[in-house]
Amino acid sequence: MATGSPEVVLVCAPFFSVVRPFAPPGYQLGLTMPSSPNGHVGRGTPDVAGNGASSAGYEVFFQGKRTTLGGTSAVAPLFAGLFARINQRLASLGKPTAGFVNPLLYKSTTSFRSIVNGNNDLTGTLGLYHVAPGWDACTGLGAPIGTAIMEALGG
Repeated sequence: MATGSPEVVLVCAPFFSVVRPFAPPGYQLGLTMPSSPNGHVGRGTPDVAGNGASSAGYEVFFQGKRTTLGGTSAVAPLFAGLFARINQRLASLGKPTAGFVNPLLYKSTTSFRSIVNGNNDLTGTLGLYHVAPGWDACTGLGAPIGTAIMEALGG
């Protein structure tokens, strides 16, 4: 069973994004937000992390053949599935669905496994952002603990 203990990763996503011209939303205020390589400060991404490694990958059928995929395109449906299950549970309890969850997620940091070892330096030349406990520019809040998120939402 997953716990809130730290998890280790060797290298995280290579890109931190500061979204301009958007100021950090209220739920990101108080975070240590690095500036982008261009010196911009704004809304930081990522919000969360998922295992997008092609080596671990997700088995899918593509063009009639079984294959393994990774990356954001593999992890985004994983998160969609997590929230579909959470919404299904909430509906079974007669509660409203999750809706926009970012403010809640940033208050429920124990709903994530913090990634505490690694950086975004895939080539050995970047070295811009490193993981840290809590929110960071590589892995956001960390890897979700689905049951904890569901409980935080009232399920």
